[in-house]
Amino acid sequence: MSMKSMKYQFSQIAKIDTFNEPIDMLKKKYHKLTDKMWTPWYGGPFYEIWRAQKGAHDSVQRLWYPPAEKILSLGRLNRRHTSLFYGCFGHNANLGSIEEVRAEKGDYVTQIVCKLIPENTVLQVSGLGHIDRWMRSRAPDHIRAHYERGDQERMSKFQSKKDFKKNELIKSELDHIFKMPVPENQTHLYSHSIAITENVFENIRGTQGIIFPSIASDERAINLVLLPHIVDRYYKVTYARIVEIMDKQDKAIQLRLLAESSTFGADGTIHWDFKSDKLKQEVIHA
Repeated sequence: MSMKSMKYQFSQIAKIDTFNEPIDMLKKKYHKLTDKMWTPWYGGPFYEIWRAQKGAHDSVQRLWYPPAEKILSLGRLNRRHTSLFYGCFGHNANLGSIEEVRAEKGDYVTQIVCKLIPENTVLQVSGLGHIDRWMRSRAPDHIRAHYERGDQERMSKFQSKKDFKKNELIKSELDHIFKMPVPENQTHLYSHSIAITENVFENIRGTQGIIFPSIASDERAINLVLLPHIVDRYYKVTYARIVEIMDKQDKAIQLRLLAESSTFGADGTIHWDFKSDKLKQEVIHA
């Protein structure tokens, strides 16, 4: 298929009315365009994931992924009645998780930190769109070389520059889809990203999760989405806190730390170590 034909087909798919959520049809159309796509695995570093929910909660289960039967609307990567675990990792994960739940000034938010156990576990996570460029530009110096080697590996996968350019075209189209802002009352637009996500989990053998930039935090944080059985197997909650959003600015959120804990009951009850009115400002790094 020529690049001109690929561009045309992507443009035609983008015009499909998603009001009735035609996810299965979109899956077939995207599969024809992306079945030859190559994307590298990302094994980490996923040592620590932050997750948040609006409100003050006392149970880890309330903050974990919701049961499938309680999922009544589309998410960016999941359809109705389908569970996935959404979290944030990296240097802005604490604030990225707050942005992801669209918390505003005056809201209470409960956050948990999930640690990878054992820490040296290598997950098979696919990066969609141009996540490789994001990771390379934002990665700490000590792991940047890993992503530079990934660039070299990616080039070696193709027999010609033309094939490489086709793959980059596919990634650019997916990048646009995954970064598309979606109003809360138009979640049917997630039909596109859901269709692509399901193709990845079903057709890239061994995929355990997907990473993509956080749209809510203007790409200053990174989202990690895991299959439920993977997060259940490899992650444990080690910290929780309740904060009140006192103020939000472009690169900082002022929080009132109301409670925190590193102690949890066998049934998932959070045993709050203390409660306070401590003001705390956390900065979103560029």
